[in-house]
Amino acid sequence: MLIKTVQKSIMVVKGRVTVLQNNIVLYQSNTTQTLQPNINFTLPRDESDIQYIDSGGVPQIKPENIPSIHITVKDRNGNILNTVANIVSKQGLLIP
Repeated sequence: MLIKTVQKSIMVVKGRVTVLQNNIVLYQSNTTQTLQPNINFTLPRDESDIQYIDSGGVPQIKPENIPSIHITVKDRNGNILNTVANIVSKQGLLIP
């Protein structure tokens, strides 16, 4: 019986986390934080704020009207790292 050994290399680097909302940096892990960043959203009143009907009668989404944040993790050289983010809210209002 022949047993094969598989080897994999894992590179571990320290990442810099950046959180942006509307192109404004709310948090960056490599800077001194003077205030706790707050993320405020103006939520749509109803689906009419985020939807429209196109010329073919098909409902479409207006992505610019959907509240969002962007999280990036980069190494020292600015290369984006593929990683996982766990996002939670204090009152359970945020559901991924």
